[in-house]
Amino acid sequence: LGNGMRVIVVERHQLPLLAATVVVRHGAEADDLAGAASMTGELLTKGTETMSAPQIANAIESLGGSIESGAAWDQSAAGVVVMSDKAAEALKILSDVVRHPAFQEEEIDRLRNQRVDQLRVELQQPGTLARFVAERLVFGAGPYGHAAAGTLDSLAKIQRDNIVHFYKANYRPSEAALIFAGDITLDQAKKFAQSLFGDWKEEAGRPNEQKTS
Repeated sequence: LGNGMRVIVVERHQLPLLAATVVVRHGAEADDLAGAASMTGELLTKGTETMSAPQIANAIESLGGSIESGAAWDQSAAGVVVMSDKAAEALKILSDVVRHPAFQEEEIDRLRNQRVDQLRVELQQPGTLARFVAERLVFGAGPYGHAAAGTLDSLAKIQRDNIVHFYKANYRPSEAALIFAGDITLDQAKKFAQSLFGDWKEEAGRPNEQKTS
């Protein structure tokens, strides 16, 4: 697209299904605080400027589809799977969660508490401890030397400003690809991409290279 976003289409017309995913090329390796990318990615579907998390879930369910978002090393993503005749409605929701996330304080607090509770359980497992130690030993203080999902210390420090900063610095059309796979033609995909993402503009700022665990 004119804003630099790549559009990739894999046509598969055997079944009336469509999967569409927006992939951003930055993830946990761009963390300022360990877990920031992971939380930012998961929060995309927890509310936008016009829809709450339950409204998003209900809207997708009414279409018979599913939606998910998250982040890993070197990527963040949000995607929908839906019957191809419901593509227009589902893709509007996908565009909304990627471009207009609200990052509401209550959703941030809820997710943080869930992560902390989960991590406290995991830290009682030898395998989890071994993984944390191995990451630090292998990668040191570099971008991959911290826990992608966060630590008890870093999760406590992550505030809304950290999440908004990560989003603005990394979620950019020039750093993203919109991937369609399923019952859709190239021309249809181009029209959806242009109408829903063509006016997505670049945000100022770049990710901070200093990592904190």
